[in-house]
Amino acid sequence: MSKERTIAMPSGMGDLHWIMTKMESFKKKNKIDKIKVLMNLDWLTQMNFHHYSIDYLKLLPFIDSAESVKEPFPFEYALSGGSGFPLLKNIGGCDYVIEFNSLLEGGVKLKDILPEYETNFDYPIARPPEAEELAKSVKQKIGDKLVLLFTATVGGNNVWVKELWTAADWMMLARKIYKKTKCRPVLIGAKWDSDYGQVLARLDTDKIIFDLIGKTSLPQLLALLREADLLIGFQCGVGMMAVQFRTPTVAFWPIKSRANPRGQLKRVFMHSWLPPWADEVGYMPFGWGDKDATPNGVYEAIGRYL
Repeated sequence: MSKERTIAMPSGMGDLHWIMTKMESFKKKNKIDKIKVLMNLDWLTQMNFHHYSIDYLKLLPFIDSAESVKEPFPFEYALSGGSGFPLLKNIGGCDYVIEFNSLLEGGVKLKDILPEYETNFDYPIARPPEAEELAKSVKQKIGDKLVLLFTATVGGNNVWVKELWTAADWMMLARKIYKKTKCRPVLIGAKWDSDYGQVLARLDTDKIIFDLIGKTSLPQLLALLREADLLIGFQCGVGMMAVQFRTPTVAFWPIKSRANPRGQLKRVFMHSWLPPWADEVGYMPFGWGDKDATPNGVYEAIGRYL
């Protein structure tokens, strides 16, 4: 067996999840004893975003250690004209630099990226009992149905969907869900998402939303995704893990927006990363700006899960 091998990866949880589906096979076939992951996290990113990613990797038995680095690795994404090579050796002092985003964004299916390695969507993720208990207690407080809303930040909304989906739209949808189920929709997210939660709180005159933004650890958040009857939110690591856990998921994709006017994020990307059971368990992608991406359109799509 080889000694420790160092692998550089992007820092987003969704980015890591895609790679992890092949990492057990990668480790075994290359006869690697230990894997150390390095992630691009400059000082600003460490202060605000993606520091959950290291906590995520700690839940995986086949990853032995992980740390952040300030010097960027040369990942090449499809949106910036990247080559899309997913596996490069001996760059930046690492044994490997891996990213799948470029090819996925171009529509290549996950199973066809590095096909010599087995794709295991059901790779083991630790489930701390205290996190599972928290999720079950939240559902008991809410009622029969646990519907999660992931709004992301005010900044993210301003960039992608400012004129397409507003806080008023979120509230309209939340009220429709509450009226049908009598269960309070639950806001989830990291502490940096709380600014949008505050916007919704001002609109929530009936106090129907149960706010958990910034109040859960990563294992607790993952446990909530497993326990939920439905997730509605931006398509990012949160949405991808919900689909991974077979939770019905409304996934809003930034197909066209002020920041992405030509729609470079092609619709094939909505499906290229999916596990084989996604459609069976209720994966519901919506493109921002599509005619059915409205509170009424979403409510109609989720009716069977309420």
